[in-house]
Amino acid sequence: MKTILISFLFVVLTFGNQLFAGTPSHPLVPAKSVTLTGVVVDSQSGEALAGAQVEVEGTALKAFTDLDGKFSLTVDTQNALNIKVKYISYEDASIQNVAPQSVSRELQVKLQSK
Repeated sequence: MKTILISFLFVVLTFGNQLFAGTPSHPLVPAKSVTLTGVVVDSQSGEALAGAQVEVEGTALKAFTDLDGKFSLTVDTQNALNIKVKYISYEDASIQNVAPQSVSRELQVKLQSK
């Protein structure tokens, strides 16, 4: 009985983090993420557009721009992303194959009014 208890404690103490914590699906390849930031502006005036919807296509990730037209999204760095931006009375904009790990500056999205 004592041996079983010691074995159980050893397993829990050794692997407890992986058993009970939210870990990546594959323990050898941890998920890496980065914060993707940008600003959405009117293409003619350069004025910031507050409340524009910025989404990562094919996922549930989305954000809305603040009063200065700025947004940020925490995304996976493993894959290139397609970003879609929507705003009332403006044409939708798409940015294809954004590689988050190589984005060292803020994205600037210029929307064209309808």
